[in-house]
Amino acid sequence: MSICTIIEHVRLQIPSDVPLAVQQWQGLIAVNYAARKAGIQRHCTAREALAACPDLKLVHVATYANGEKEPKYHPNPSYATHKVSLDPYRRASASIFKIFQRFCNIVERASVDEAYMDVTDIVNSKLLGMFSNLDENSEAPDVEWANLGTIYENSEASYVPTDSHIDNNDKWCDWQLAVAAKLCAEIRDSIHRELGYTCSAGIAHNKTLAKLCSVLNKPNGQTVMRSSQTLGFMYSMPFQKIRNLGGKLGNFIEDVLQVETAGELWKFSVDELQAKFGRVTGAWLFGICRGIDSEEVVHRNVAKSMMAAKSFRPPVKNLQQIQHWATILGTELYTRVIDDFELNQRWPKNLVIHYRCISQSAPRSKSCPFPRRGELFSPDTISTKISALFKNSPYAFPCVRLAASATGLGKDNSVGMIDISQFVAIRRDAGEDTAINSDHKMNMHAHETASTEKRQKNSPESSLMKGQVTLDQVLQQNCNQTPQESESKIEDTRLSESYDKFGLSPGDIRRFFTNATASTDSSGPDIVPSDLSVTKSTNEMSSCDKCNKMIPQDQWIEHKDFHFALQLQREDDSGRKLVLTTNDGSKKKRKIDISNYFKSRTG
Repeated sequence: MSICTIIEHVRLQIPSDVPLAVQQWQGLIAVNYAARKAGIQRHCTAREALAACPDLKLVHVATYANGEKEPKYHPNPSYATHKVSLDPYRRASASIFKIFQRFCNIVERASVDEAYMDVTDIVNSKLLGMFSNLDENSEAPDVEWANLGTIYENSEASYVPTDSHIDNNDKWCDWQLAVAAKLCAEIRDSIHRELGYTCSAGIAHNKTLAKLCSVLNKPNGQTVMRSSQTLGFMYSMPFQKIRNLGGKLGNFIEDVLQVETAGELWKFSVDELQAKFGRVTGAWLFGICRGIDSEEVVHRNVAKSMMAAKSFRPPVKNLQQIQHWATILGTELYTRVIDDFELNQRWPKNLVIHYRCISQSAPRSKSCPFPRRGELFSPDTISTKISALFKNSPYAFPCVRLAASATGLGKDNSVGMIDISQFVAIRRDAGEDTAINSDHKMNMHAHETASTEKRQKNSPESSLMKGQVTLDQVLQQNCNQTPQESESKIEDTRLSESYDKFGLSPGDIRRFFTNATASTDSSGPDIVPSDLSVTKSTNEMSSCDKCNKMIPQDQWIEHKDFHFALQLQREDDSGRKLVLTTNDGSKKKRKIDISNYFKSRTG
């Protein structure tokens, strides 16, 4: 049974034995089993279906009308004014897949109502726990198949080729299937208990067999395909029912080989099949008709893109009509993008429109960047872009089809980003207490002291004192700087001191606010770090006439002493006698060791 009919049974609280079909305009897109028994098939018209089964319950799919932000079940939707929406079925499918993922982490989405699940690792882990006392040479005990679903058994003897690669006596393979069948029953029970939906399943050792046997016990059952029964099952199977053989390739094989069943293909060797259909296709065909399939289940449970489309009968001939449908398409696409983001945290990269005019056999397309998440506040944003893209498109009228798609779905970069408000806070009012608590002051003082000692240790004066550089090298380094460079270095030093004082690293965003000053604009609050009290600096700068550096007033005396020490060193190196004025005013003649001077200054 299609997921559409199952959902409508649950939504309308209609018993499953009541004939029901889902209608889209005048055609049927889904028919339940009760209606099929009455001879109703998909794609017949609603009038034909009612003629065949007067008790048939017809449910039209939800549609968008102009201006609606959600699809609704309108009693009499019009093709000329409404747009079909399958969103209710997509949302139900997403709920089912969430349950799948609770039980298994390898789920391949085949369609809105079909999926493949690889439970090999889960099953093997359970088997190791069940038979931990056995070794690899132990014979597997017999499997109890009761309450595990329908176990497929051949009803008649079938031709089994002698070159079969299938081991019919492998009991451990049967144990894998038995554990998988129990797990499958738990999944189906969870879906029915939580959502009210029924589903069928096939349990086998590969995707092809699981798909083929899943239809044997519908609408609400599961079938287990044992390895020993595979060849008998495949022998009479119409080969065009096999995955990937239902289209052009299947028709081509039937015409070339004049066969209808998989068993009829067994008479051709692998070399013969490769000669007719190529090396890869021939080898694959040789195995697949015997139930051998090595294709892995690939984890894929979300769509890579999403599209909203509308065909026009009669064709649309003016931009005003296009804008009407752009509004509806934009609304549907907006809803699906938001739903996908809430479920999978993905966001599209591109918005693409596809359009076809009556004189064209193939559609044309135009694209633009999809609105960023912070820019998308309503469906109107998408609708406006759709209209703009179409307006700038050549050869667009008369238009027979228009579609809008969101492509490049990927992880949204803004997910997990930290809001800047976490780093800053509103400045407190003047009347509030802005003092930092005493413990924090003590920590800041200790940190400032350690930082000062570190700067003194790495200063040019300290290096000079230790003999790592000469005095002339220090002087040359300082005097070669321009006033602008000197001022810049001083400012960098002050910023570094601010980082040290408040325990900030240069990469910390709070550093941008450490020198914030009070705003003179009373219209808005200042933004400062929540744990810092910031005041305006009043330390003026003065230019040194010896090195042209800009020196803060509170460092001026120390800077003059530094130049005096340089002068002493130069005079000492030239052999001249020095006159040093001591504290008592007396004059003494002696040679001065510059290192002793700094030791006395810093001791």
